[in-house]
Formats: sequence, C-alpha cells, structure tokens
Amino acid sequence: MTMEERRIRGRFTKEEETKREEILEKEELLDIAREAAKTKAKAKKQTKEVGILPDAGIQLGGKVGLKDLAVLTSQWAIMVEAGLDLKKSMVILYNQTENRKLRKIINDVYQEVVKGSSIHKALSKYEKDLGPYFLGMVEAGEKSGLLDKNLRQLAISLERLSKIQAKVKSSLTYPFLIIFFALLVSFIVFQFVLPQIFIVIKDLNVPLPLITQILIYITDFMKTPYFYILLIATLVGGFIFYNNFSRTKQGKIILDVLKIKIPIFGRIIKSYLVVTFFSTLSSLLSTGTPLAKSLEITKKVIGNYIFEKIIDYCIIKISEGITLGDIFFKFIKGQYNPKTTILTEEDKEIISIIRDIFDPMARQMVSIGDETGKVEEVLRKYADFQEEQLNRTIETISTIIEPLLIVFVGIFVGIILLAVMIPLYSLITTAD
Repeated sequence: MTMEERRIRGRFTKEEETKREEILEKEELLDIAREAAKTKAKAKKQTKEVGILPDAGIQLGGKVGLKDLAVLTSQWAIMVEAGLDLKKSMVILYNQTENRKLRKIINDVYQEVVKGSSIHKALSKYEKDLGPYFLGMVEAGEKSGLLDKNLRQLAISLERLSKIQAKVKSSLTYPFLIIFFALLVSFIVFQFVLPQIFIVIKDLNVPLPLITQILIYITDFMKTPYFYILLIATLVGGFIFYNNFSRTKQGKIILDVLKIKIPIFGRIIKSYLVVTFFSTLSSLLSTGTPLAKSLEITKKVIGNYIFEKIIDYCIIKISEGITLGDIFFKFIKGQYNPKTTILTEEDKEIISIIRDIFDPMARQMVSIGDETGKVEEVLRKYADFQEEQLNRTIETISTIIEPLLIVFVGIFVGIILLAVMIPLYSLITTAD
C-alpha cells in the first residue's frame, strides 16, 4: 500500500506523516531548482543566439549610412509582416547585418528588449546614429499597432533618400575630383616640366613677354621652401578655420545659406532639401503623427538653418490655429484681411524665404492638401515630382560641367604654350 493510499484511508502514523512532508518538501525544492536551471539555460541560449561583438564595448563613431539602414528596415518589415516576434527578428537582423555599428546597436537593443523594454525606448539612445526620422516612424508604429506598415513605409523612404543622396554626392564629387586632378597635374608641370624648358628659354637672351616672366617667377618660387611652408599653412589653417567656424551658430548659418545660394551646385542642394522636406513630412503624417511633431522631426532630419527657421515659424503658427496651407499659400498670396491679420516683420521675412525656397506649385500643393484633407498624399506626390526634377537637374548640370572643365584645361594648356612659343618665335624672327 502506497503512502498516498494510506493517507486517504487515514492510516498514517505520526512518523510516516513527518517523513511524507519531508519528501514533498524535497520534491518542491527540486522543481524550483529545475525551473531555475531551465530559465538560466534559456537566457544563455538567447545570449548565445545574439552573441556579443568582440569589440562590443568600443563605441564606433559616425552615423549609420542611409543605405545600410534602409536594408535593415526592409528586412525587419518583412519579418514583422511574416509574424516573427521581436526577439527572433533581432536575432536574424544581427546575423544578417554586416555594418559593425548596426550590429552593436541591435545587440544592445536586444538586451534591453529581453529585459522588458519597448523597442522605441531601447532605440532612443541611438538617435544620433539612426536619426529622428527612424525613431519617429518606429514610435508611431509601435503606438498604433501598425509597426509592419510603418517599417515598410520607412524602408521605402530611406531607400529613396539614399538614392537621392548618392546622386547628389556624385554630382558634387565629380567636378571636385576633376579640379583636384587638374591642380595635381598643374603642380607636376610647374614643378618638374616648365623649369627645364625655362632654363633653355633664359639662355636664348631674347626679350621675354609678360606671361612668360610670370610663369618663370611662379616656377622659381615653387622651388623654394617658402612655397611649401605657405601651402601647408594654407591647408592646415583653412581646415582648422572651417572646422571651428562651422561649429559656431553664426558660422553654421552662413554656410547653410551659402549651400543653397552657391551658383550651379546650390540649385541641386536646394532641390534635395525640398524633396527631403516633403518626403519626410508626408511619411510621418501618413502614420498618424501630429503635424507639429512631424514638423519637429523633419527639422532635425534636414538640419539646414533656413529650413529650420521656416519649420519653427510653421510650428508656432499652427499652435495659433493657422493651417500649413495658409502659411504656404494665403500669407504669400496676400489673401488675409489686414484688419484681422497683422503681419510682423518676422512674418514678412519668413514669407519672403518661403517664396524663395518653394516654387508656386509647391505652395499650391500644400494648400490643396489642406483643403482636401489629404496633406500627406499631396505632399508625397509633389516629392515624387520634385525628385524627377532633381534627377533632370543633376543630368543637365553634369552635361554643362564637362565642357566647362574642358575649356578650363584648354585655357591652361594654351597659356603654357604661349609662354613657351612666343620667346621661340621672337628668336626665329630675330635670326631672320
């Protein structure tokens, strides 16, 4: 007869009852130990699945590139749509991501999520690396329960901005590279080729034209240590000045204004900022993010003083009950009654800036969006249109720059030929 049967029949002795309680207590302790062991093994397995970078404690500098972030967001969106939970998604993303900075971020975020933190809160300390736009879209998706939709929209937007950014960088980098190599070739010619030719010309004992004398003076100066001292001092001094100047408030303002005012390239930069403004704002609004907060996030994404000034003004006016369409259209068209609406000097200044930055079509589209209640849709369509225009602008400017560079090289070669050939011609004429 078992102990349980005897207990049921009430035939336990006092000693047997004590022994039974001791056995049950031991079994209970064993169950607790088994559960603890399972929990520890599970946690160990999760940590092993994610892994920790060998240099996980080292802070890798610099922002994460838009291209890498777009790929990661696209993969994440697919996994969320497929129904994978957050932890498994983090594990897969970690294993598939090659960018070391992103791997560290995923690793840290995973550890926070395992502890029970929300995904937005875990990501928030990496705003400098991921950007306010990324965090804003994730936060909106997490709060609305539409994370998969938001991630898909975010991936599309990041991929789009990445392509635009690459085109803009390419259009700006190409001419600078050509100019750099042209200067390098010029340096070699002045340092090693022309001095040998001018030695012969000096020995001819013929009157030298002004252009030849200037080139001789330049080549002689480039042979002295003073030239290298001046060159190094200019490069180092220029770098230090720019680095310090760009960090000051006034310096940032001046540089941001110059970026969109500089001939040829300013047009590209301004178009890029306009596309970024409308694209980012429309994406945020489509997730249900309030207009004021969407503008605040967009301001951080753009990071240009002129656009920041416009956005700050819009946020203030929206808080006063004025719509975005009114700011972009009615203020500028003068459709407000002066008796009820008094424009301050700041109003007039911002209106002038908006008129200069945004073309009539952009301002009209914002107004239409307000009237129809489809602001995000209208802004997205205009962003698509403006992106096409930007692509055409880049292509047009690229075709213009190449002939200009050829003309520059031709003028440079022509000057050298004149400096060499005129003395030789004089010698031949004298001889005749």
